Order: sequence, then C-alpha cells, then structure tokens
Amino acid sequence: ENDACLIRIQAPISNTTISLYFDSFFCPRSTSAPTGAENKMIVYDGINDQAQELASFCDTSFQPNPIFSTGPALYIKFLVMFRSGYFDMIYTTTDKGRGCGGQFREPYGKFSSPLYPSPYKEDNSCRWDISVPH
Repeated sequence: ENDACLIRIQAPISNTTISLYFDSFFCPRSTSAPTGAENKMIVYDGINDQAQELASFCDTSFQPNPIFSTGPALYIKFLVMFRSGYFDMIYTTTDKGRGCGGQFREPYGKFSSPLYPSPYKEDNSCRWDISVPH
C-alpha cells in the first residue's frame, strides 16, 4: 500500500489561527517495513507541504499534543505505507491569537507561553497537563 489522506484546513478570515486537537490517533508500526517506509502524519503551518512543518508523528498510538498554526491555514498529510491507521481530530479557529495547552506523558518535554517570544495576552488561559512515568 501507499495511500495518502491530504487535508487542508483554511479559515475564512485571514487574521485567524487554527487549533488542532486529537481525540484519537493510531499509526501502526511494522517491524518488516523497510527504512523510511513508515506510516506517518505530518502537519504543516500553511496551505501546502511547502510550508513549515509543525509536527510529524509516526509508528505510535499515543494521543499527540494539540497543534497551533501561526496563520489561517493548516495542511495535513496522513501517509499509510502498510496496514491501516486512523485519527479523529477537532479544529477551531480564532482571531484571539495562537492557542496553547496540551498533555505531556514523557519524562521530558518543552512548552512555552502563548505567542512566545511575544508577551502573554491579557485574559488568556493556557493549561498543560504533565504526568511523568514512575
């Protein structure tokens, strides 16, 4: 197999940003697949795959952190090289600036305030849930 699901999310207003949240995500791994032949999802910060890559997930069944665009468009490639995978996502648009928040389940990670390195906006809330393995 070598299938691709291509998704373009375009907000109707140019001064908005998009927040993408994952309800479920499954991207199976194959030990017999050749190097580079992996199922993966790639999310770009723009209207096509020439835009900056925001995230890439492969060979996993964890729920990815939310993804926040810097402008009014996101482009998503879900590449299926073998077997099948699935996802369930929710997106919202806003003119209040870039979103924030998510979950960390790893022993390390990185996060920042909304719009970093610009100042944090007044009346903006952000929640990060951090749970490290024992």
